[in-house]
Formats: sequence, structure tokens, C-alpha cells
Amino acid sequence: MRVVDAAGAPLAGASVTLLANTYPYGREHHRETQVTDAAGEVLFSSRREWRAETLFIHGAQVFVWRLCIAKPGYATYLNLPEPGSDFNADATIALQPGATTPCPSRAENS
Repeated sequence: MRVVDAAGAPLAGASVTLLANTYPYGREHHRETQVTDAAGEVLFSSRREWRAETLFIHGAQVFVWRLCIAKPGYATYLNLPEPGSDFNADATIALQPGATTPCPSRAENS
């Protein structure tokens, strides 16, 4: 993933937080934060896990990856994808100048 400013220049030192939630429960399963390098890039290693799951009337859990990017002087970027939507790990995200707010805490994200 690459983080740039509004003009397309790489942003070093941006905090990129990747959150894995499940639906229909909305519970946070994983949170990892990395900091962008001089090229504005961050790399998360892939994770795989075997799971045993009991199916109930509502069906199976669906994982949704959320992304929060924060850097002082720029408006915090937070994506809120719908369950079942694709996550683009090779995306370039442009931060706009503005007020920085903290990424949601684990309690706010659940």
C-alpha cells in the first residue's frame, strides 16, 4: 500500500492501521499498525489461520478489512467497507490536508 499527499508526493511517517472485523458480529479480530517508509509505502505480511466454525441460522462469519491512516497535518483516512467487498492491498491513498484524529480504539471498532 502507498500513501501520498494531495499532489501525489509520497508521505513518509504515516501510521497505517489494518483492522480485521467479522460480521454479523462486528467483532475486531486483528489489528496491526505499520509506518510508511520514505517512498510512502507500507507492507503487511499475509496471515492465514485455520478455523472451525459452527453454522447457525444467520450463516457464517464474513471478514472485512478496514484501514485507518493518520499523519499529523492531514485528515485521517478511514475506510468502512461493506461486508463481502474486496480489499485492495495495492491501493494508493491520497491524504488531504486537515485535522488529524486518532484511529478508532478496539472498543470503538467492535
